[in-house]
Formats: sequence, structure tokens, C-alpha cells
Amino acid sequence: MLGSRDDCYINDIIKHLFFRMTESCQKKCVPPKNYSDSELTKAESVCIDRCVAKFMDVHDRIGKKLTAMSNPEQGGQGPLPGTVPK
Repeated sequence: MLGSRDDCYINDIIKHLFFRMTESCQKKCVPPKNYSDSELTKAESVCIDRCVAKFMDVHDRIGKKLTAMSNPEQGGQGPLPGTVPK
């Protein structure tokens, strides 16, 4: 069971991921201009949808790779430096 310190750390990681994803996808998909419409265009919506899906896929792949690298039973090196072993 995770303690409140671990929960706080995980929440910070999730907030950081969400911030980076939002910032990155907005820069890529929504051009900076004077907005005449309060809604996203179809193209902007599709772009954001794809961007978020790719961002989450890459984040998931990296997480799985890091987990495998830190798990000695799967041929990894053991705990990553600065982490607490389970």
C-alpha cells in the first residue's frame, strides 16, 4: 500500500504528464490566432485526438520498458538509482 508521500509523488507525475501533453498538443494542433469561433474545428479536434493518443502510447511504452529494466526477474538491472525497491 502506498503512503501519502508516494501518493503525492504519483499525483505530481500525473500532473506533469498532463501539463506536458496539453502544452505539446495545443502548440501542434491549435494555431495561435484571434479566435473567431469558441469551438475547435474538425481538423483541430482530430489532430488533438491523435496527438493525445500518441503521447499516451509513448508514455506507456516508456513506462513498460523502465519497469522491465528495473525488474531483475525479467533480466533487468534491479531498482533504478534513486528509487526504493519493492
